[in-house]
Amino acid sequence: MPSTPHLNRRSLLAGSAGIGLAAVGLAGCSTGTDTDGPGAAGPGGTDAAQLPTYTPYGEVAPDLPGDPATGVPACYFHYPEATRMPGIPLPETDPFTYLAQANVTEPPKPGNPWYDRFVADMGNQFTLIAGGYAEYLEKFTVTVAGGDLPDLMMIEPVPQLPQLLESKFHDLTPYLGGDNVQEYPGLASLPTATWKVGSLAGKLWGVTRPSVSLSVTNVWSDETEALGLGPDPAPADGKELIAMYKEMTGKDRFALGADPIMALLRPALEMTGAPQEWRVDDSGAFTHAYETDEYLHALEASAEMWAAGVMHPESITNPDAKSGWFSNGITRAFTHGFSAWGYTTVNHKGRRLGRVVLPKWDGGGPATLHRGSGGYYSFTGIAKSASKDRVRELLSIMDYIAAPFGTQAYLTGEYGVEGVHYDLDGTDPVINSEPRSRDMIGGLGYAGRQSLFDIYIPGYDDVATRMHAYASEHMPTAVADASEGLFSETWASKGSSYSPQITDLQLAIIRGRKPLTAWTDFVTREWRPKVGDPARDEYQAAHQEVQ
Repeated sequence: MPSTPHLNRRSLLAGSAGIGLAAVGLAGCSTGTDTDGPGAAGPGGTDAAQLPTYTPYGEVAPDLPGDPATGVPACYFHYPEATRMPGIPLPETDPFTYLAQANVTEPPKPGNPWYDRFVADMGNQFTLIAGGYAEYLEKFTVTVAGGDLPDLMMIEPVPQLPQLLESKFHDLTPYLGGDNVQEYPGLASLPTATWKVGSLAGKLWGVTRPSVSLSVTNVWSDETEALGLGPDPAPADGKELIAMYKEMTGKDRFALGADPIMALLRPALEMTGAPQEWRVDDSGAFTHAYETDEYLHALEASAEMWAAGVMHPESITNPDAKSGWFSNGITRAFTHGFSAWGYTTVNHKGRRLGRVVLPKWDGGGPATLHRGSGGYYSFTGIAKSASKDRVRELLSIMDYIAAPFGTQAYLTGEYGVEGVHYDLDGTDPVINSEPRSRDMIGGLGYAGRQSLFDIYIPGYDDVATRMHAYASEHMPTAVADASEGLFSETWASKGSSYSPQITDLQLAIIRGRKPLTAWTDFVTREWRPKVGDPARDEYQAAHQEVQ
């Protein structure tokens, strides 16, 4: 695809990006009251004063310190002598039920040693009602419609979410807001950004699993060094990046191989400075990435990379093969989530992963990366049918699930039972793969488990150090979605309705089958009037409400 001058890209959107950006009045309000919580209402996020007070747990000193204010994780080279959290095992209480995302063919039950250890520590039996990732939304909505809710439930961002939360779930602000969280030391040690996921309408509605929400383009350092590119290749601009990818391609090997939207467009959006979904200016006006010149620039850059022939030819027809291609050396670079850097290293013993230092596309230093929310998007709430005493019992269980690094409960949650699912090498757990895979209980960790946040890869200090340096460099400046913690009914009900059309158009432009003008025409004539403008108005109102 021939290069389009930047002036032409800007002119494609000139005069239209600001449509509908005038400040509007407040929209939406609470449809009910919760006597347990404050009277805040509306679709805005939770006030910072109501977020749980972050409190580090214990005295385990990391080898490389984190920064909870910016979301940089701590790094540990070895596990310390495990300590017991106070109050574990918990007092015996009634069994609980938990609807969670998990691909479980048979629910965990007594006789599974991992389940039995959880039961002994948590003081009760539990029933995990598993919904596979692809069908979980349907299972969630059917369960809500049925009215008989489990004790704990992973909550999806569905239409009329504020009303659903008010009517069906407990406001947890009185239990966890501010210093109240100190009653639950595991939950108190969750990063502040993680709590924003389950915050809405001025209240705290749930707990989720914390994560470092950055993507990374990994490479095998031995291969890039053999090519003379160094362990962490750092091209100066987009032109050098394409030249580097060409050098990685040849003799039945390719630089990249995955869905081009993930492998090409998403990094290009960072390199061109596009917003992470929505951006907001000082006046409170929201603009979506689709409407920006930077997005057009990223589409153009993606088309240039595609035309260079650096992608595996089955990238579109067989994108699920991406991990195998990278593992087997068929492709040499792979864009995935930050935590995958660690477990990919462990699964390929003896090899070290480096990363591509993505440049600004037109040069001028490293790109500013996007970051997602501080935790998994679907948070765990407590059904409103629970009494106040029962809420505290369930929070104690989630406190156990959220056990901090250095505790025995953390080892149990992540590794299982010593002597069965793992053995100790000194103080470091060594996984016994077959029994661990056999007995693993998926889903439970979504209620706060911290293992995807801390950096801990025993035996790979150099990789852990690289990971920590990467997070330390990018988390403080990473660009967040300005709509995080806000609610738009239009976005929840219609935001995904255009996804197939958007994907088809993105791929057509990347493959050079449609011009950039096709994107502008679609955004201006279809997406903006039906989704973008009404969602913008609602986000602006919600944003104004919490200022």
